[in-house]
Amino acid sequence: MADTLPTLHYAPMPASALAYLLRRQRVEAPGPLAPFHRLGAPAPLAPGTVQALSASGVLDPRDPTRVREGFGRALDVLLDPTVVLTLRFWTLTSRAETHLYLPGAVIGGGAVTLNRDDDGQFHIVAPLDSRDVVNLLEEHALDALAHADHLPFEAHLDLATAAAWLGAIDHARARVWDGTARPDDPAPAGDIVAFIRHWWGITGLDAGLTALPVLTETPSPPSDGALRAALRQLAAHGLLEVTPRGFAPVGVTRRLVYDGRLAPLGMQWQHTVRDADGLVVGHRVVLLRAGGLALCLDRSVPGHVLLRTVTLDTLVDELADRLLFPASSWMPEPIPQPDAPSAVEETCSSCGTPRKEGATFCVTCGTAFGPPPPRFCRQCGEALAPGTLFCTSCGHRTA
Repeated sequence: MADTLPTLHYAPMPASALAYLLRRQRVEAPGPLAPFHRLGAPAPLAPGTVQALSASGVLDPRDPTRVREGFGRALDVLLDPTVVLTLRFWTLTSRAETHLYLPGAVIGGGAVTLNRDDDGQFHIVAPLDSRDVVNLLEEHALDALAHADHLPFEAHLDLATAAAWLGAIDHARARVWDGTARPDDPAPAGDIVAFIRHWWGITGLDAGLTALPVLTETPSPPSDGALRAALRQLAAHGLLEVTPRGFAPVGVTRRLVYDGRLAPLGMQWQHTVRDADGLVVGHRVVLLRAGGLALCLDRSVPGHVLLRTVTLDTLVDELADRLLFPASSWMPEPIPQPDAPSAVEETCSSCGTPRKEGATFCVTCGTAFGPPPPRFCRQCGEALAPGTLFCTSCGHRTA
């Protein structure tokens, strides 16, 4: 095990330069979670960029065509991460976004953060272990959620009911925000339905309704009839009140609309895991509404959404549990060592003669063995053909 590398904040660089360094780091195809979609087309490094990156620990000053060891390991994680955790934090006047690329148990620790600043420059911080990531969560979430009240609430809602409830909340908040209504003023069902249809699929950090299309993978909103029926169902359960002028927020709904704290604060995150079957994406959106309640949206059973209020401690603990990598130093080589081969016949089942390496038949009686056990290079992990003395990938002696 190599010594633990210090956590380094690398100098910002243009997107095209980072894309170029990533392409140069690995010739073969990158993993499905590599960040090329955020970077655009690569471009060779300009002389001034080479000088700046050499001075900041990205490039080797003695050979600027090579990256330094620590930054090279960060690139390896970015090229083929096992987990990507995207965090977005916002207040009334600012917002921030952080992408964490995690190697999982493959490398044994060492997450990499990739952030884009207002000038379009990308910043990399690496390596981070699980404690660093939890600290990051607490630091950013504290301002947004520390002063949230807690009113226990949890509901598994079908899509139409979830859309109707969040639409009623966001519609009421929009009217309070622009000064056209008070928090408990009713709104006609037609206005709420039109609001839902208009905002469906539009990205907005401070509106719960805009999270539903991604959360449920539903590109089109429920029908008008389903939404109107859902509004009546919400009223029957005490979340809205039916009046001659429409539906008015009451109870927890009114608290989520306004209680003297209008500014939207909160946090949104997306958790993407690469497994044997492809990519598994779990979205969760946490909103500190104007009413001082942290409302959490998450996947539920098929066709339903889980909505519940959470506290800061609960939120951080749950996010920390999702981090699937150990808090340990990086391995000398960022390549997984293969699992031990499954047990195979080591002696002939007929005569007991020891099996020679790579043999498929017993040299004494000719009985066939099972398939030879797989072999891998201890230096680079490349699969080896039976009888190979030197790795064809790195030249390391294998016997």
